[in-house]
Order: sequence, then structure tokens, then C-alpha cells
Amino acid sequence: MTRSRIWFGLGTAVLAGHSLSPLPATAAEATARAEPPRTDGPVLVFDAGRSQRAAMKAFSAQGGEGGEGGEGGVDPGLAAEDPVAYGVSLAVIEAHYLAGLAAYEAGETEEGAEMFAHGYSEIYADMEEVYLARGVDGLEGALLDAVAKAGDGAPGEEVSEAAQHVLALLEAAEATAPASDDALRTEAAIIVELIDRTAAQYLSARTGGSEEAFLDGYGFAAAAQRRADQHLAAIGERSPALAESLSAALALGREAFPTPLPVADPALEPGVFLAMATQARFALNALH
Repeated sequence: MTRSRIWFGLGTAVLAGHSLSPLPATAAEATARAEPPRTDGPVLVFDAGRSQRAAMKAFSAQGGEGGEGGEGGVDPGLAAEDPVAYGVSLAVIEAHYLAGLAAYEAGETEEGAEMFAHGYSEIYADMEEVYLARGVDGLEGALLDAVAKAGDGAPGEEVSEAAQHVLALLEAAEATAPASDDALRTEAAIIVELIDRTAAQYLSARTGGSEEAFLDGYGFAAAAQRRADQHLAAIGERSPALAESLSAALALGREAFPTPLPVADPALEPGVFLAMATQARFALNALH
């Protein structure tokens, strides 16, 4: 992947363009290892005296690497008042952890660690004050614990346990969302937003050949499906047309991202997926 590497281990966080190497122990060693400056992504080195939290905050302040292809974050000011934006923020963190866990289990351990880290840097770091004000407790520590375990190459069961703990906290945090005048519509709107992001990532993956976009899209598709599994039946009772549109779009999400690893020569055309996502949004707008 051509995204910045994030690594936590032995109390040291290193963020580099493409490769990782141990930090030099002395100035002479650093001179001997000197390399030309990287120009393909942000380069930050955090010494062993800095915490993982400080490292992640610094990376987030630099802008992370989100934002392209539907991966962008959430406006904290809006999310503080709007239940859809608040729910989307939690769902985007969830998407990164679902994708990261799947990648880790598929043997892509570095990519899995990066997904976890981006869940923090792209969403939590911006949303922290909002979450804390609304009573979300323990999420930051759980996020950083999962990043550390994955970055250190911990056994799969330990990484899975840490990721599942994050997912459980995210589910519990949904109860802290701003009040909604129409809870079912809010849930449907969050699903539609996740479908939009899935389709945008698929377009990015197909046109740019980005493995990063593929893994992000896999996470959005998985998060949309998980939420639909909880709410689609109730949505169908109120609006069969909306439920049908959501089901069709979710099916395309599964076709677009059947695994966390890129699929060679996928048959699904991005335009078809984007059109179905738009149809789902139209159906949501017609919901009364």
C-alpha cells in the first residue's frame, strides 16, 4: 500500500513513507544510516519518551491520510447536535476496525494495524471532545490498545479480542447520540451514508488501483451490512421501497468487496454501484 506506515512498539511510534527501520541509538549511527528525504508521504518520528496518544494526536494534526474516495471524516460541530452525523462517526471507526481485523486475519498484519490507527487519527482525534461531553468512556484506551497489539504483531486472538472490545464500546456509544425525532430514519440515513462511502471507495479502487481504497471500502461495506442486519426488517415494515433499495445496494457492496484483499478483474462496474447508492438515497428522501 502507498499509505504512511504507522507502527507502535517498545514505546516508540514511527510514521514513515514506506519502510520501517529501528531508530538509531547514537548520532553517529544516525549519520551512517542517513537517507534522502522522503517525498511520498508524511514522515514523523516519535521518540520513546512520547506516548502512543501523543503520537496519534500529532499524526491527526498533520491531517492523516484520509479524505479521498469517500473516506473523509465527520464535522464534530455537526455531530455534536445531529444524530446521523454522530452515528456515522462511530460507524466509520467501526468500519476501520472491521477492515483492520479482517486484514490482520488474512495475514496482512501491517495493513490491519494501519486500519486501526486510522480509525483513531481520522475520526476519534477530531471527535474526542464531543464523545467525552456525551459520556463516551474508555474508547480512546481501547483504540490505542488495539493499535499497539496489532503494531507489535501480537497473536491473532489477542488482536481480535482488542478489536472486539472496541466494537462493543462503539455499539454502547450509540446510546449517547443526540436525540432523534425519528430513530428509524436516523438508522436508515447512517446506512445510506455508509453505502455512499462504499461506492466511492470502489470507484477509487477501480480507477486508481489503490489497495488502501479497497480495504477502506471493505470496512464500509461490512459496517453497513452489520447495521442493516439490525434495522433492515423494521425499515421494511415502514418502507418496503427503501428496504429494497438498501438491500440491492448492500448486495453490490458484498460483490464489490467480497474479501479484504483486492479482487482481480472484478465484474461490477463502479457506475452501477454509484447509481444504486444514489437510488438508495432517493428512497431515503422519500421516507415519511
